[in-house]
Amino acid sequence: MENDLVINKYEVALFPKDFSTSDFNSLLEEIKKSLVMFADGFNTVIPVPLDAPREIPRILLRSKDNVIACNISLEKVNISWFNRKEIPGFTKSITEINSDIEKLSEILLLHTPTRRMKRVGYIKEYYLVSENPVEVLPNSNIGSKVKENLREFIFQLTYDFSMSMYSNCNKVIILGKGKKQTGEKENVLMLTSDINTLQTKDVSWTTEDIKKFITEADKNSNKNDLYELFLKQDES
Repeated sequence: MENDLVINKYEVALFPKDFSTSDFNSLLEEIKKSLVMFADGFNTVIPVPLDAPREIPRILLRSKDNVIACNISLEKVNISWFNRKEIPGFTKSITEINSDIEKLSEILLLHTPTRRMKRVGYIKEYYLVSENPVEVLPNSNIGSKVKENLREFIFQLTYDFSMSMYSNCNKVIILGKGKKQTGEKENVLMLTSDINTLQTKDVSWTTEDIKKFITEADKNSNKNDLYELFLKQDES
């Protein structure tokens, strides 16, 4: 059954250290020139007050087919690759992801005093088509009594997590009921794996460090492993 898990999206979150710019239009053009998938897409600079919170997005970029998206604030930059057509065999190679991240981060780091990232996250989201997503949840994980009248749900599980290239990580697993966005709009179980460096510890990473983190985080977001840990039914 683990082969029924379909990748819904990949996402990388970058937190440049003391990121700042006085010209978002020029920054937008820099990114479009380097990441050519955004060149003919929907891209805009959002007019916000100069004293607006750093978390509010200043730039939105979308590829023409809406498969790749990037949101830029002064605090965080998210770039995502979506399975918009919900193709069962959808995948994005880590080499391609790292290539895009290298181009994006090099531009962002030009606008940071230290040329370092203070925090990084890697998110991989899956879905599993099921008429009744509640039944996919193992009794050993949630309990049969809890499931009896359960209709809508979202669970978030957070762990201390260590990898060989960096030990101070969080691993967040989110399980929830959802709907497919295309086709017959079937019910699905959503499963999200989010591996991120701790908010309390600045990592001060270069682009090469970020790529190493993404590569290892992807291996630790393997769908078969996630299925075994969170969705496999108790055979007893």
